[in-house]
Amino acid sequence: MSSADIFKKILSIDTLLSFDGVIPSLSEFQLKLVTLIEQFGHALQSEGHNETEVDRLCHQICHSLDKRAGSAIKENGLSWEGYSLVHYFYGYIAPVPSESESLEALLNSDDATVSQFALKILALSQSLPIHDEKSLQLLARYSHRSLRQNIIATDDDIDPEEWLGSALKREETIEAEQVPEANIVSEANIALEANIVSEQRRSSRPFYLQLITLTLLLSTLWFWCSRYLGDLS
Repeated sequence: MSSADIFKKILSIDTLLSFDGVIPSLSEFQLKLVTLIEQFGHALQSEGHNETEVDRLCHQICHSLDKRAGSAIKENGLSWEGYSLVHYFYGYIAPVPSESESLEALLNSDDATVSQFALKILALSQSLPIHDEKSLQLLARYSHRSLRQNIIATDDDIDPEEWLGSALKREETIEAEQVPEANIVSEANIALEANIVSEQRRSSRPFYLQLITLTLLLSTLWFWCSRYLGDLS
């Protein structure tokens, strides 16, 4: 499995956590993440990438997932402290570069694959609930690159402009399909109203006939009554 495929799995987990996905077992979840990060690192090394940069990428992923998981379970009164990925891989006192310095070095890497992964990690941090000042500075400095790369899409082969163009075409197609439907609905409403008016007219005809008949009967009755009274007088 390639490093890109493994990274997509990591992205999927991060997305689930951002939508408050349920974690049945913290220990099993940590083991799953550890396995993916180890596989990601091994895949990058087998692809010939610099070992130091590979380690820094894994370190950044650990930081990002720790923040995401810690925030996701905090609302349930749980703590991620005992399951920290940074502590699992690097210990509690291991001298490692600061998070922002390490990420900036990866963003400026001559290795295009490494810089792309770093850019995606930076993009993930945009939706994290926890930000430090240096991370915010990185976001401001490199946000234009993250937008152009369309890191939200999981398929690295999709060109951002092509994806945006196809999305706009789909929207235009949907709107074009909705116009005939709207016309059909409008015509149906007009026909329905015409039928209602016609029915109302039909229903009003018997009333007019009854009124005329009643008038004739009353006139006839009045005529005979007046004639009868005239004969009596």
